[in-house]
Amino acid sequence: MMQLAYTWSKSIDEGSNDNAEGGTASNPYDYLKAERGLSAFDRRNVLALNGVWNAPGFGGTNLLARMFGGWQLSGTLQRSSGAPFSIVTGADTALIGSSRAAGPQRANQVGDAFLDVSRPRGELIAKYFNTAAFRAPSTGTFGNTGRNIITGPGSLNTNVAVLKSFRLSSRERLGKMQFRAEAYNVINFANLGNPANALNASNFGQVSSAGAARVMQFGLRYDF
Repeated sequence: MMQLAYTWSKSIDEGSNDNAEGGTASNPYDYLKAERGLSAFDRRNVLALNGVWNAPGFGGTNLLARMFGGWQLSGTLQRSSGAPFSIVTGADTALIGSSRAAGPQRANQVGDAFLDVSRPRGELIAKYFNTAAFRAPSTGTFGNTGRNIITGPGSLNTNVAVLKSFRLSSRERLGKMQFRAEAYNVINFANLGNPANALNASNFGQVSSAGAARVMQFGLRYDF
């Protein structure tokens, strides 16, 4: 059995109320206009594939049936666009209060921020977007960039599970055992995080985080 789904979507709001965006507006004097942009959870394209395959069984209770019968293979694959993010100053350039100094005050855009995302992985990590396209606004003013104007790296997740169920005895009351072997991110794909987005950061524009590497686990389950 297999299932395939593809979603093409776009979500826009004035605030997604998550920890990544924080709880304050970039420009409290022009909230609706300044904050309207892509939702923090917007994912433009999502492809999902999952399936389960039951190996052919073998009749009887002989050694061949015990060894090769009862196996099941399942897996999931999800390919998704990246998460959007804003370019912020990292400081209280608008002079609206020290409590907002680390808030989402945004930068001025002075050029094209786009860089080809099909570049080699090392180049993406070192410089995901054109950092020269952004400047800090003049002291006492707000930046002209919108919210969540750049989309970060996409992700690829592949998980596989193999299991086998077998009875300990022909007597029903003894129940059965199940062996499981599971691998998450089985191809060990490096899912890059969003790059540093603060102008005053030493690693501005660089990717310094990634998702979990391959994880494997094995288990036994007894059903009675």
